[in-house]
Amino acid sequence: MRFPGLNVLDFRFASVQLNRLDWKAFLDKPKAPLRLDPARSALISRFVDSYLDLRAKEVRIWQRQGRLEGRLEGLRSGLASGLRAFFGERALALIERIQSYDLEELQKLERRFVPGARLEDLEAS
Repeated sequence: MRFPGLNVLDFRFASVQLNRLDWKAFLDKPKAPLRLDPARSALISRFVDSYLDLRAKEVRIWQRQGRLEGRLEGLRSGLASGLRAFFGERALALIERIQSYDLEELQKLERRFVPGARLEDLEAS
């Protein structure tokens, strides 16, 4: 917006074309959980679907990655709930630690978390 001899507003934006970025480069980077409600998650999904033209192989990779992340989140959540229910605040350190566990470590802990299990034994895994 200009007036004679005076520049009132001057917007300068960098444009990013998402469809030209290499999405594979972002798969292995650490992700911050967004904790989105279903409506916002659906909006982002529709946005990505609109701007990314993925080939069938790429779609399968994304789906596989999504299923793995879902399994990890489900196992972490279930184990944390169980640990909290059985051991209360004494389990907080282990609950914190399992947030960084991979699938194999989570499954190992899940197999050991049986009726009568002691917190000390679970922490030793």
